[in-house]
Amino acid sequence: MDNVVQFTLVLASGEYVTANNYKNSDLFWALRGGGGGTFGVVVTVTYRTHDVLPFALFGSNATFATPEVAKEFMTEFIPLHPDLSDKGWGGYASWSNTSFNHFYSGPNISVLEAKATFSPFIERAKSIAKDFQFEFVDYSSFYEFDHLFLSTPSGSGGLLELTSRLMSREKAQEEPERVAELTLAVGVSFSQVPTFLLFKTKLMSVLALSLGVLLHVLNLIVLDLIQHGERGSEC
Repeated sequence: MDNVVQFTLVLASGEYVTANNYKNSDLFWALRGGGGGTFGVVVTVTYRTHDVLPFALFGSNATFATPEVAKEFMTEFIPLHPDLSDKGWGGYASWSNTSFNHFYSGPNISVLEAKATFSPFIERAKSIAKDFQFEFVDYSSFYEFDHLFLSTPSGSGGLLELTSRLMSREKAQEEPERVAELTLAVGVSFSQVPTFLLFKTKLMSVLALSLGVLLHVLNLIVLDLIQHGERGSEC
């Protein structure tokens, strides 16, 4: 509803009115918040449109031979995130002492830009985890991505509870090794998450069905662990 700029509608009194920021603004506010049919019979809706922008995806996965390899890998991955956030990237990642999966998307970002952003990490990742795999996918728009990637019917809900903790930019940039150690110490194994590459193939359907079991980067109790460690060091 953020892109609606005007409604025309028939009120219960039979009056035909226009509602926007300048005429009947209280009604416009109510229609945007309460739904189009709540306060009258909506005849037309005018939307603010936007330019069609490219949309890039980057996904990767790896398995780790030892916990030491997992820690070294995650120490490279974690400090990427302040810069990724600034550039508009978002998505999901999961990791343990044995495996890593991640799926990030970037609106208004081309694959060339995506490769420039992630190439340094890819080179380091390949040197650490020998079976590291990755793929970039380029879409002409978010609509194409949504149609191909998120349109797979997946039933109506499921049994899943997500929790989140915020991680400061400073922790990610200045103490990535410690963050890696603490996240890996949680000991969560995301066995539901399949190994994937982001091709425009049937794997898209498989991955779409898996989004519900992916947890957000730096999830669970990491912040609590770090804060507890800080309190302990002050004693």
